[in-house]
Amino acid sequence: HWSGYLTRKTDFFDKVSLRTVDPAGRFLVIDFEWIMKRLRLINIYASNDQVERKRFFHLLRLFLNEDSLLVDEFNTVLSPADLSVRNVFKNDIGRQELFSLMAAYDFIDVWRMLNHGKRSFARRQLVKGVLKQSRIDLVLSACSVTRIVNSVAYIRHV
Repeated sequence: HWSGYLTRKTDFFDKVSLRTVDPAGRFLVIDFEWIMKRLRLINIYASNDQVERKRFFHLLRLFLNEDSLLVDEFNTVLSPADLSVRNVFKNDIGRQELFSLMAAYDFIDVWRMLNHGKRSFARRQLVKGVLKQSRIDLVLSACSVTRIVNSVAYIRHV
């Protein structure tokens, strides 16, 4: 299993508080301060079903603000560059809702911004003997928050 992580320019965040936990285990919302600025981290686990994923991404709007980071497993890719050559980039109504959310809150894909043109895959699976790879673990950030992120990398959990 692979997962993403992000690093910040100094040691630790201040005044961390758990705001909301989804009873179904799909997201949790944490507020924290960094140099007198309140920020919000929303860790998500989106559904594999694109209709459910669309509803889920729409629901997240209730918790987002201009100082938010949205991280973890989105279960959709943002572009063909997030797929290995053996995968097909298909229409996904969940992804369309995610793009709408990103536009509404001025969010960007931080990993793609820091690694323009590169490919790295968090998800790897063997399907009928063919290795399929994709980048579905994302770090999306409101533009105002992006300046605090030094790097985003994929690490392997053993």
